[in-house]
Formats: sequence, C-alpha cells, structure tokens
Amino acid sequence: MGHSRVLFLGTLLAARTTFLVAADPTMEDAKPKPKTEPGATVVVTAEARPVASLDTPNPVKVADAERIQQSGARGAAELMLDLLPGQVAANGGLGTSASLFLGGARSQDTIVLLDGLRITEVGGVNADLSLIGLTGIDRVEVLMGPASTLFGADAHGGVVALSSPGAPQTGFSGELGGALGTTSLRTGRSRNAYGWGSGWVRAELAATSQDQPTATDRPYRANGIYLGLGQNLGEDTLLTIHHRETYQATPIPWNWDFANQRTYTPEREASFRQESTSLGLHGELGHALRSDLALGRVELHRDSRFDPYPYHPTSRRDQVLETLSLVQPRWQASLLLDGSAERQWTTDLAAQAQAHHGAVALEASGEPAEGLRLVGSLRRQRDRLLQEGGGSPESTLWQSTWKAGLNFRKGSWRAYASTGTSFNTPSLYALGANLANGKPQPGNEESRSTVAGLGWSTGPWTLRVDANRIQYDRLLNFVPLGGWNGYYENRNQVRVQGAELTAAWQGQGTQVEAFARSQEGRDFTLPKDRQLTFFQNRPFFTGGLRGATTLGDLTLSGRFAFIGHRYVYSSDAGGTAAEHTHFVDLAFQASYRLRKDLDLVLRADHLLQDPLSRADWEQQRDVGRNNVALVPGYPAPTRSLTFEARYRF
Repeated sequence: MGHSRVLFLGTLLAARTTFLVAADPTMEDAKPKPKTEPGATVVVTAEARPVASLDTPNPVKVADAERIQQSGARGAAELMLDLLPGQVAANGGLGTSASLFLGGARSQDTIVLLDGLRITEVGGVNADLSLIGLTGIDRVEVLMGPASTLFGADAHGGVVALSSPGAPQTGFSGELGGALGTTSLRTGRSRNAYGWGSGWVRAELAATSQDQPTATDRPYRANGIYLGLGQNLGEDTLLTIHHRETYQATPIPWNWDFANQRTYTPEREASFRQESTSLGLHGELGHALRSDLALGRVELHRDSRFDPYPYHPTSRRDQVLETLSLVQPRWQASLLLDGSAERQWTTDLAAQAQAHHGAVALEASGEPAEGLRLVGSLRRQRDRLLQEGGGSPESTLWQSTWKAGLNFRKGSWRAYASTGTSFNTPSLYALGANLANGKPQPGNEESRSTVAGLGWSTGPWTLRVDANRIQYDRLLNFVPLGGWNGYYENRNQVRVQGAELTAAWQGQGTQVEAFARSQEGRDFTLPKDRQLTFFQNRPFFTGGLRGATTLGDLTLSGRFAFIGHRYVYSSDAGGTAAEHTHFVDLAFQASYRLRKDLDLVLRADHLLQDPLSRADWEQQRDVGRNNVALVPGYPAPTRSLTFEARYRF
C-alpha cells in the first residue's frame, strides 16, 4: 500500500475517532462496550451484522473456545479435520498441506478470515489450512454457500472465519497449559489477560514439537505469539488492536521424481513465518446507525530451500473494510466498502506480482411476517492485476454478484434456503501463460450456488438435513501444448452437489451427535464414464458419531469418522484414479477436574492408524491399505497418546 493510501487511511481513522469521541461527552465515565460476543446462538460471518444462527438462511458451523480446547487442535487443519471430517484432505503429518473442500467445492473456493480480514496467502492456489495457527483464537465459524457478495472473490464454497477473544473479566486472569505424548509430542501454552473499567489487554504464547509419521532429521516445530488490546473511547465506541506472529517448520520427506518413482529425503522441509496486525473501530454514529471499521496487514514468508527448485516468496496484503449499518426493529440495511492491495515477490525480486481490489456491497434484511426473515445482497467489484518481470500486461476485471435467502421458523420446524453467484479472478500465473502463448486473457470464473435445509427440534432431540449445489460456468481449464507448456481457457461446465443429515440428542450432562454426508461432482465436458474424475480428494460418502458425558468432575468424550471411496490424483498411479480404500478416524478423551483451577486431560487420537516406516513407504506397502492416508502417498498421523494439564488463574 502506497504512502498516500496509508496517509489517507490514517486521516480517515483519526477523523472518525474524533467524531465518535466528541459525540459522547461522558466518555470518561463510560463503561466498556466490548465487541459482540456471539456465544452459542449468534454468528458473525453469515451476514453483514451479527445474527441469530436460527434466523439466517446461511448454514454455519461453530467451534467456540471450549470446542477448540477439547479438540486438542494446534492449528486450523487439525480443527477442520475434527469439525468437518471428509471435507479436508491433509498431505501427511502435522504441518503438511491441508486443503478444505467445503461442500464439495474446490480447495481454492474457500477463503479464510481473521477478525473479518483475509489472511490467506496472496497468489496461493488454495487456502492451505496448515499455515493457519490458533494462537489467540477463541472462535471459528464455517459458513457454507456462496459468499462473494460479502467477501469478494474465491468464496464459491464458503468462508472459514477466525475471531480473536474479546473482553476478559476485571483484573488478572489466564491459563497455563502443557502436554507430553507419544511421537515425541511436546506443547506449551500461556494465556494472560488483564481487564479494567474501560478496556483490556491480552497476551498468548504457544509452542509445539512433534515427530512426523515416518522418521525425519528434525521434528515439526511451531510457535506463535498474540497481543491484543481493547479500549473504550466513549459510551458506544470501542478500539481494538490485534497482532500475531507465527513460525512453522515442517519436515516433508515424501516426494516423487519425474518418473513418478518414490524418493525419501529425511532432511527435506519447508518453513514459513506469518505476521498480521489489525485495528478495529466499532461504534454508534447516531440513532440506529452503527459503524464498524477494520484495517490490517498480513505478511507471509516461505522458505522451501530443500526442494529441487528452491522457492522463497513473500506476500503481503493490506485491507480496509468499512461497514455502515442502519438497524430498525423489523429490518436493517448495511453498506460495505472493501479495498485491498496485494503484492507477492521472490527474494531475488526476479518475479513480482501486484493486485488491487475495490468493492462496494449492499445488504438488506427484514421480517415481513412472523417467523419469516428475508435477506438479499449485491456487490460490485473491480480487480486490477499486474505481473512485473514476466511481461504480462495489466488486466482489469469487473464483477457483479448477488445473493438472496429466506428463513422460516414455526413451532419445532425451521426451513431455510439461499441462492447466489460467486467468482474467482484468474491467477497471475494463468495470465502470464496465456500471454507467452499468444492466447486471449482468461476472464473470471463464475458460479451459481444454492443451499437449503430443513430442521426439527423438540425436547432433547434435533434433526437437520442440508443440501447444496454449485454450478460452475466458466472454470479455468489448462490446455497442454507439450511438456509443462500450456495455456488456460474458460470452458468447464461442472456441477458439485451434496446432502448431509445430522441427528443430535442432548440430555442432562450427555450429548450425542451423528451425521451422514453424500456428495458428488461432475465435469460435463468429459465423456460420461470420466465425469466423476473431476471430484478428486472428496469422498462420495462420509459418516460420523461424536458424544460426551459428564460424571461429576470427570468428562468422557469420543469421536468416530468414516471417510469412504473417492477419486484421487495419485503419483503412484501416474494420474487420476479411483481410490477404493476407506479411512476411519477414532479418538477418545478423558478430562478430570482435579481442582476448580486445574484440569488433567488424557487423549488418544488416530487409534486405527498403524505406524509406517520409511522402508514401508519406499516399498509402497501403504498402497491399497485402509486407514493409512487421507491423500494416497502421504501417510496420515499415527496413533498417539497425550497427557495434558491446564491451570487457570
């Protein structure tokens, strides 16, 4: 972002802060107005303003602070494997690439937000969940369905939204935790907070070390730091600042040469470092008019020095998001202004790429009748793409998107549906490839999506069925010209659809939930017997069961997930092949409250995954075996036993 933009944003923020504070002469005696705490029944991702989860036509799954802690997840990839089994494909052990196929969409069709701002890597092919830590995160929401009207490009499938913690209790509070386990697991975490009459500060440190499923020279290492500040600037105005730094080094010994022969390099690893800083200003501008301003920067550095072709890119994104909302008893409207500047470059500056995005969006919702709620939104976006050093000219693309939905509740029943359009801008790599081969520049990818659901709840019982469909109209397709050379064109006609049934029972101290999901994807440009090969790494059927019960100070919980057959791109098979194996994940946990401030936790994970040696992998003894890998050729984490202690103060 240029100096003029920084100066403009700083001036805007200062002027806005002055106006908000001046509008409230009682600020010195004001009590803090912390950011909206969603709790279990309110979501902040589905619409421009927080909304009750039972009132929005957009299905959202939530993992609050307790659910995140119970999962034992140290990163977004592990949490999504627990929250959305069958929709995550993880390559190997901890820290290796993990792609989310939300609702059966492609991995590049889901974006990741942190406090409303994008944190996915600039220029990345997909949202790699392995690069996203959970340090300083106390809530994760997963929105399924088209989301381009609120969040722009790359949201055909939905959104994963992470949130920082809000205001703590007055005075000092915190938690210390640590764990030891098999596979040489060692973790440590410190969370501290101090709250006063008009604000708070928070700090968190976390570190992890663990061996990969097969022997490597060094273990997986990761650490993170989070600092947060909240300060009330008046009766109705809150300033928040969040800063995070994470580092991760991941051994990746598994590789294939150009003849698709397996090679094992125990010293091979990749590392990355990410820094993000965001500022939020939330307040009332007048009667029923609310303003939420968020601006921030995220920067990511990669280092893959052990690859055959070393790659050391750095990417940066600066983003500003302003939301003005007019809230009335039976309706509300929001205006969104969204702008960002992105840049990616290599260490030697041989290749650089830039992108600038600007958008305006409008959303309105209302309740014309009792139990009926309607939502609609529109967005207009301009994307300017430029690749320096590669001879690619500037490309400017415009896109309009829309979305509409309804939610109806009556008695024990709830019905909801939404439909809309989404888009992806072509990658800078695709633009350069077409220029080099004298081909026309490709346009935006486009899709039309629909999600619908029916729910029933009475007493301790809850039943729900969700269905989704995505119709891609202009997917970029690679046309080979020999070797690695080729170009891209918009031509694919692809349909992805799925349905999921969930049943839950919650009694006194006990809860049980079961689900079953069926999905498929077809490329209608291919012959009928090959249409399903588009649907790679997504199982056609997934089922699971989870439950927990509390007996005094002891809480027992467990989960089971069955991930069925699928099509995969296999280096061993030399291309796309049907994978007729299945993967079953089984885990148990026992938590005992020794004292009111001390918990002891024993966790057993991946109980059906046998250890795999280097010799086993090199001799392909994993091929065709069940419960070995989520992605063929990359061994999944093996069974482990972990003991953890958590002390609160």
